Amino acid sequence: MCGMISLRNDGSQMPSLIRKYIGKHMYLIYNIFVCLLMLLVGAVFIYTPGDLFVTQILKTDNGISSPIIWIVYGAIFVYYIIATLFPIDKIIGRVYPIFGGILILSAIGVFIGLFVNGYPLDELWNVGVSG
Repeated sequence: MCGMISLRNDGSQMPSLIRKYIGKHMYLIYNIFVCLLMLLVGAVFIYTPGDLFVTQILKTDNGISSPIIWIVYGAIFVYYIIATLFPIDKIIGRVYPIFGGILILSAIGVFIGLFVNGYPLDELWNVGVSG
């Protein structure tokens, strides 16, 4: 529905459509709602990788009083600020090949681990056979 309304208004974005059709007061409420959602999304994007890094890689306590968790959260937050302020191609060109290499090594490790340890892959072979 929003896409259709946007097309009928020469591709206008949601904020301008809300201001035009619903009014200035709803526009203010919409902006507050969007800012709240952006804050929550930002918090999740900082909390989840930080928590995983501290608990799974560093094997330490992820409690609120742990200084390590706050250092990790701060590093992730600084990365997000840098990614916001600088051109993304400069960051991606330097950092993401490292992440890509780690992902390739992980996939190879999982593949080798499946066959070396002899884990059965029955679920793959029986897809669609069971009723």
